[in-house]
Amino acid sequence: MRKQLEASLTQLTEAGKQSQMLKAQLGALKLTLEGQEQSLQNANRLLQQYEAEERSRLRHSRWQRNIAYVIAAAAVYFAVRKT
Repeated sequence: MRKQLEASLTQLTEAGKQSQMLKAQLGALKLTLEGQEQSLQNANRLLQQYEAEERSRLRHSRWQRNIAYVIAAAAVYFAVRKT
């Protein structure tokens, strides 16, 4: 009976050590997860910023193209009108 009690106590001690080790691993994993979440949020923010800049650049390019068309059409009109 005493040996069983000692064996149970040893198992309980080992389970306690294992529990502490697992708690430490869980804490480390939580920190890693938080770091990864912050990285993802930062990447998402940068992608949204890039998207907005790209949209603005495309609008500006279309505006320049349309102005060039208007100038070309006006030049053709005046060239035809002079002849």
